[in-house]
Amino acid sequence: MNDTLGHPSGDALIREFGQRLKAIVRQGDVVARVGGDEFTVMLRGKVSVGEVDGICQRIVDSARRPFVFGGQEVFVGVSVGVALAPRDGNDRVSLLRRADVALYFSKNSGRSRYTFFSESMDQLLSRRQEMEGDMRAALKAGNEFQVHYQPIIDARDHRVKGYEALLRWEHPKFGSISPELFIPIAEETGLIEAVGAFVLREACTAAAEWSGKSVAVNVSGIELRDEGYAAKVKNILLSTGLSPQALELEVTETAATDEASAVVANLDALRAIGVQIAIDDFGTGFSSLGRLRTLNVDRIKIDRSFVRGFGEKAGDEAIIRAIVELAHASGLKTTAEGVETSFQDAGLIRIGCDSLQGFLYSKPVPLRDIELTRSTDSSPG
Repeated sequence: MNDTLGHPSGDALIREFGQRLKAIVRQGDVVARVGGDEFTVMLRGKVSVGEVDGICQRIVDSARRPFVFGGQEVFVGVSVGVALAPRDGNDRVSLLRRADVALYFSKNSGRSRYTFFSESMDQLLSRRQEMEGDMRAALKAGNEFQVHYQPIIDARDHRVKGYEALLRWEHPKFGSISPELFIPIAEETGLIEAVGAFVLREACTAAAEWSGKSVAVNVSGIELRDEGYAAKVKNILLSTGLSPQALELEVTETAATDEASAVVANLDALRAIGVQIAIDDFGTGFSSLGRLRTLNVDRIKIDRSFVRGFGEKAGDEAIIRAIVELAHASGLKTTAEGVETSFQDAGLIRIGCDSLQGFLYSKPVPLRDIELTRSTDSSPG
């Protein structure tokens, strides 16, 4: 935000968010800023898990209300990690460390959410080095990683227009391991390029057999900073026979606004051959609606946290409507993620979303089940 709107606006946002926090907690509780954009909240006295849950939800909701600076509406996401005394520790150091572990899991779960610490989190993090070796072995073995596909629905007629490719890892010892855990490890250890190439090749190979349907694949910012990334994508398209126009690459807001020369060159080169670029989970990081006009992308994917509160939380419909209207005015398409109810489906269509995605239509399924989901392209019951 400092780079986009200037340091005064960045400082003002921090101050306003701090005021929102103070308005949520009880008298006597402590709110402290401990880093650039990091706060610690200490709830004093006896408090139930239910009360803590409610406070965390209000913190997440408060951050999702837009901030206004210089006439622009700015959206930010917040991630919260929670540790409880005496369950998770009795001293400040233990509680802060465990809250930080829970925060790590919140950040890697898509942001705009909160997570309570559990011992299993510590156990998983302690296995990180072991998991790195297991990931290398899985890439060589070729049978542990699988790509599942979730339908993307055309809002005009409820027919399947494409699929999003989502990676799954079935570990021979630990069973199903969440991407929220292993993708950050892949990024930190340099394995993300091999993992990303595996998913892209699998998805393009599958999509080459679909008639008139596209496939969307998530791309890490680390991959985009590789000067040769666009060339790798082109080679995979050529070897699989998939038309570039049938491929959509989903990037984070951070990657889409990264001004590094390699990122810009890769996005330019890919769009030049017809590959579509989408911003994933829009609204969970730093988001300025005013920047939509300048982004080098074709589609905005509205984060499920806004869709989840549609019709229940004041302002969510207005936020989605503002995103859709400005996206359309900027020549961009929109997809709403996390659609789970017919009420959300009808409301998002009324607002003008172009595409819809969520459990209402189908969960992610293995490739072998694609024909089953493709046979249900009609309106949900």
